[in-house]
Amino acid sequence: MTGSSSTGNSPRRASRVLLLLLVEAALGAALGAGPAAAQPPAGQPPRSQPSPAQLLLQDNTTFEGWYVVRAGDTLRAITQRYLGSEERWEENWRLNSWIPDPDRLKPGQRIRVLFRRLPEDGALLAQISNVVEGQQLPLPWESSRLFDLLRSRDGLRTQKRSSASLLFADRSELKVTEESLVFLEQIPAQEGRGSRDVIDIEVGQADLEGRSVKAARGDIEIVLGEVRAQPRTDLSGKVHTRARRPDRGGAQMMVYEGQSEVSAGGAKVALARGTGSATEEGKPPGPAEKLLDAPRLEEPAAGAELARPRPELRWSPVAGASSYTLELCRDAACAQLADRISGLAAASWRPPVGLGRGTFHWRATAVAPSGLDGYPAETISFTITSDQEDAVLPTVRLQVDGPHLAPRYGLNSDYILGREARLGVVALDESGPPRVVCELDGKPVEEAAWRGPWTPGRHQAGCQAYDAAGNRGELATFQFVYDVEPPTLVWGVEGEGPRGSLPLGAAPDLPRQPARREIETDDPHSIWFWRRQTFVIEDDTRQVVLRPSRPLKLVFAGQEVQLDAGKGLWILGDDAVCRSLMELDYQLELEIRGGVFRKHFAGRLLIEAKDWVDNASGVELPFESRR
Repeated sequence: MTGSSSTGNSPRRASRVLLLLLVEAALGAALGAGPAAAQPPAGQPPRSQPSPAQLLLQDNTTFEGWYVVRAGDTLRAITQRYLGSEERWEENWRLNSWIPDPDRLKPGQRIRVLFRRLPEDGALLAQISNVVEGQQLPLPWESSRLFDLLRSRDGLRTQKRSSASLLFADRSELKVTEESLVFLEQIPAQEGRGSRDVIDIEVGQADLEGRSVKAARGDIEIVLGEVRAQPRTDLSGKVHTRARRPDRGGAQMMVYEGQSEVSAGGAKVALARGTGSATEEGKPPGPAEKLLDAPRLEEPAAGAELARPRPELRWSPVAGASSYTLELCRDAACAQLADRISGLAAASWRPPVGLGRGTFHWRATAVAPSGLDGYPAETISFTITSDQEDAVLPTVRLQVDGPHLAPRYGLNSDYILGREARLGVVALDESGPPRVVCELDGKPVEEAAWRGPWTPGRHQAGCQAYDAAGNRGELATFQFVYDVEPPTLVWGVEGEGPRGSLPLGAAPDLPRQPARREIETDDPHSIWFWRRQTFVIEDDTRQVVLRPSRPLKLVFAGQEVQLDAGKGLWILGDDAVCRSLMELDYQLELEIRGGVFRKHFAGRLLIEAKDWVDNASGVELPFESRR
């Protein structure tokens, strides 16, 4: 593909090659060789990327293309058509030195011609991806070539995972996706109306976009079987429509920029920007329907370099979407299709085989239940740096900080987490730090919400870690109870049962007492100094029991109790979550008051109750003896 009329390895040809190399270098920068730009707001159309052909033709430079001769063509007429002057016909003859007579061309001959402009009734095959075939009359279908020059009634068809881009004289562009069949036709001017370009989509899908002069005049028509659409520019002068004719028949028309009118069966529907219409076979057009927002592309990030050939591609779900379509492309404008996957139920996809090394551009589109596409996401790029498959799953380990109890056989089946406890995840993979996604109570949550604190009560949690290849390691779902309530205290008398609960307050910091201890003091009920009263205190971590060696009457917690060696005062701790996993500490203070004949006890019992996740409460219990 060169740009002047010289042949061989002349200096003029070398200069054209150098010019083309410089243009291609500029194209690499213009088309976004680095990380893609930030995505537009949801619901807005992606910024249109100029194709290489659009950039090449902007400076009016001469390039070479392929032209199929039709009846009546001469080399002079062809030169006039594409260069604007027939005087350069000898340059075209030198490109095709095998032609004996430039004035006697045979229909069906494929020749190289110079061009720097496109006539009103033609189009340029600007980009090709994979298997694309063309029918340039009078030739039958055959493999297309880059920079084929098409005329009215020529056709184009694409195979699976293939695409093509056609450029028109007014710089508008038609992007034809995979498994599509499209014909071009120009209806000559008649009855005061200018010529009309007709894009006949027999099957498949095509996007018309750009600043179209003919669309501004209403001189473009898209035909999809019985359905006809007339795209028009809006006040910005732009047009971007997507037209699709499914295999089952009918038609779908989507307007991302500009406006359009869809007609079928004698009925018409006007479509404004951001709307579309689905038409069933043999029926009038469906009503205008708002197009879905563009998904937000999440993984891989723009410009990411991935060391594995099968990365997982993820995007944000779109409300109202019934499925998604994902496109992998070789260019930022997605005119060179590498793969297209439709009907995806989930907002993610992982290639079944390795993509191979190289840079890819990708985007996702939400599809409504009616079959209409929403706004495509702005493409972002990633680079595969290795073709070695990674089959090693990331390792994921739970980390719990702060007061907690892990599940233990015979004690607690779930984790018990105290007020200051926090959850954490340690995820490792040989290819680098994996991406971690955690769920709480069946819903994805941010890391801060997953770590805690939580609402008191029972919860369910789990995490997954994804490496660069999309391998998933899993932290199995587990149950935990967030316990922030301190133990409760009840008291009673042995043989009589519970008397009531005790008012709780701040827990005192008490030293740990022996399991059983004795305290000896004077007996306040006797005038004889050698009569002594001995208190036995027993502690089994959950219960404290106070027994006197001789009968004793006490006022405790506002109630009068009668105690003796076989009937003690008990205080029991209970916890709704930890149950037996708690401890009671106590401290007893005794004092004899009054004269020799009217002495009595005055005392204070301090109780601290703490469960095993550091929830604590306490109570101060004064008491005194009665005669």
